[in-house]
Amino acid sequence: MKISAATLAVALILGGTSMVLPADSAQAQALDSLRQRQSRRPPAGQCRLDPPPGQPAFEISTEECVAIAGVLQPIQTQDWAAAQAALPAAQSAARSPDARYQVAQAMLHIGIGTSNTQLQAQAVDAMIESGRPQGEELSRLLRHQIEFATTAGNTAKAEQARARLLQLSPNDPNTIVQLANSQSQTDPAGAIRLYQQAIQAQTTAGQPVPEAWRAQILRLAYARRMPESVTYARELVAASPTPAYWHDALVIYRDLNSVGEPLFLDYYRLMRATRSLASERDYIEYADAAQSGAVFGEVKSVLEEGLSRNVLNSSAAYARETLTAATRRIAEDQASLATERGVELRFAPDARLGPTGDPDLGRDLVTVLGNLVDNALDAAPGGWVEIGLSSREGAVRVRVRDSGPGVASELAEEVFRHGFTTKAAESPGGRGLGLALVREVCLRRGGSVAVEGSTFTAVLG
Repeated sequence: MKISAATLAVALILGGTSMVLPADSAQAQALDSLRQRQSRRPPAGQCRLDPPPGQPAFEISTEECVAIAGVLQPIQTQDWAAAQAALPAAQSAARSPDARYQVAQAMLHIGIGTSNTQLQAQAVDAMIESGRPQGEELSRLLRHQIEFATTAGNTAKAEQARARLLQLSPNDPNTIVQLANSQSQTDPAGAIRLYQQAIQAQTTAGQPVPEAWRAQILRLAYARRMPESVTYARELVAASPTPAYWHDALVIYRDLNSVGEPLFLDYYRLMRATRSLASERDYIEYADAAQSGAVFGEVKSVLEEGLSRNVLNSSAAYARETLTAATRRIAEDQASLATERGVELRFAPDARLGPTGDPDLGRDLVTVLGNLVDNALDAAPGGWVEIGLSSREGAVRVRVRDSGPGVASELAEEVFRHGFTTKAAESPGGRGLGLALVREVCLRRGGSVAVEGSTFTAVLG
């Protein structure tokens, strides 16, 4: 791995003249600057190496200075062969920490000029070992040491450098993230811990957490099938509820939890509610799941949406055929689900709802009402279910109550959690997405949902 001169920002100083490789300058420009300042060299017979502005003076002997100058002079003219030939003498003469630091800088410059990665790595090690670099310079050198060691497969050395770098900046989120990035390939679990540490530090500092940090945690965990992936996905969508992140989170949830038939339709309903249906496959599998559940109105709705969005291309013919069959079944199927379960389904006397003029609201209302009614039908076999609808100041209120035993007060919040159910699991995939889906739809529309006893009240803005 070649580390560019611009990245390392090497400063080479000779007799009051300075050769610097700044962040955005070419090597030739630095050399030209050095040549233009030759007139400021000390008198003959003297040798002086001046530090960059703001840094402490170099404490080196005349013997060390002369030996180092023998390396720096051919570097000025980019005579790399001569510089390499003079390097052993300079290394042998360098006794003081500052002299060793200067020789290491010269070594680094030779390594860059000759594209010798091994020499660059040795130079970085020597600069750190000299003890002169402090603060940001030491942090920068440690990061390069980590990169070189990682490339060379020296895990132990890379870990030591990471630990030292973290000691220098224990609460700097950017430093922690840089460490996490360099560790992500060799130690994903450790990288995840570092990302979490960076998130905590950023939060403590009162700064917004970049969504890329949580997204990287999820990528690292899911690539290795870690069971914590579902938790990380939930944290990501809680912080950044974009359709793309919702889609990824739901796919991961389905994949790692072996979502079976009881949850399959609810899984796609939640994907639709979060506007994360994205691909042709999503729409077709959703329609197939709805058809398997004999929810033909939903089959019709989702296929019409897919066709209107021009998502169904290769499956367009199948979609239209399925849509025609679903429409026919809706007209033919007069049997009421409530009747099948022996439940009286009725509307409240004051139930009124005019046209909304908002297709999205209509679809969301169907999702909310359908799930609340399904829940009530399960809770009140042989009893009754009452539906109340009203609208006021742009919000729609849905009230569904039943003759069942109701929800205990201590579970009034828990029932809306993903995976919660009072029913026995019917498959390894479990149950419990319906009410969570209702809550997600209501919150996305700026509304709310609550339960008191056997009465559920949902508000959609």
